[in-house]
Amino acid sequence: MQGAPLGHRLDPARRRIGYARWMLVLFALSTPGFTVLLIGGTWSIASGSEGEWLITALGLLMLWMVFLGLLIVPGIWYLVRMWRDVPALQVDAWGLVWGDDWSRDLAIEWRDIHSITSRPLRSQYYSDRLLLIHPRSAGTMSTLPAVKRWGAWVTAQLYGTPYAIGLGTLRIKPEELVALIRRHFGGSMDLGAIELESGPGGEDEDGR
Repeated sequence: MQGAPLGHRLDPARRRIGYARWMLVLFALSTPGFTVLLIGGTWSIASGSEGEWLITALGLLMLWMVFLGLLIVPGIWYLVRMWRDVPALQVDAWGLVWGDDWSRDLAIEWRDIHSITSRPLRSQYYSDRLLLIHPRSAGTMSTLPAVKRWGAWVTAQLYGTPYAIGLGTLRIKPEELVALIRRHFGGSMDLGAIELESGPGGEDEDGR
């Protein structure tokens, strides 16, 4: 398997794992909602400017940068990928791909993984369990498209690695995903920080 070309590597045993259905509902509702808020905010600021054009322009610029860069563009990107049936995660003989294209999506080979650790993710509104994939070397994200490179950078700032798997965002049972990874990865894997039998988890392939 080593040395196979990048792109859509053909592994008959590969596992394509989709997004959990709540992710589709979230982005389908929030993306047009944020668009309406952006248009309404633009109209409100522009109509109440009273001739202070420089301050108005700066305010609108900041508003559009935040809504487009952080909310609307990523939301549209996720919706397009879901509509095209691009998997959230693919597990195959070479490694892990956050998508299905080794040359265009965030990916890491099994041989490049140093260890896998776990951590809970809890906030006032959302809780999940994470698998954090620690690479042997920093590597480069320069070949990734801008949206994916930005997402990888944000993930790295939050969790110390761009390779993070939110178990609750996938349409697969967490225990099944862990067993699938262990089938290919023989290195250090510490799941002591999370519980797999309780708490919020991903769906299976039928959405249950």
